[in-house]
Amino acid sequence: MVPGETKDAEAKIKLPLAKDGDASRLTMQVTVEKILSCRTPELTDAFVAEHFEPAKTVAEFREGVAKQFGLPDMAKNDAQFPDLVLDELAKRLVEDPDPADLLPGQPLDALRITCAIDALADHLDIELSDADITAQMPGNDAEQREKIRQQLEDQGLGDEARVFARREAALSWLVNNSRVSYK
Repeated sequence: MVPGETKDAEAKIKLPLAKDGDASRLTMQVTVEKILSCRTPELTDAFVAEHFEPAKTVAEFREGVAKQFGLPDMAKNDAQFPDLVLDELAKRLVEDPDPADLLPGQPLDALRITCAIDALADHLDIELSDADITAQMPGNDAEQREKIRQQLEDQGLGDEARVFARREAALSWLVNNSRVSYK
């Protein structure tokens, strides 16, 4: 707890006239006014087993911490990497997006990310050739990407294909030029 924080605390107490072994529960509200001193507990196997389950020993605890926080940077091939980078980019968006631009069912956070990636594409002055647009389409190989692009063009969605490709190019630039560090 920190100064100013309030929590409920429960204790079993033996009342003066209670039989041996009988105890009553008492709930009290505790507010920390100030901290006079801090005591860092010794890191022992017993302390780890009590407070850091599933680790039972100091060695297991340290191994778990190293696995979770020991890497200086998140690997770019980690599936969470693009999402973390986009979330951070969206936090830096200067202007709030116009809620009128929301697509049906689209959360405001998704619109912020879309606006942020569009602003990055504008900043980078990303211009794509027809071949670049096709290369950014989803698919496992060039033939599949070309087929998807052609389907979009046939459906009158050529402009959407260009916008999608530009966003993908900006995202690729962002992922390749970003680093996610553990703090």
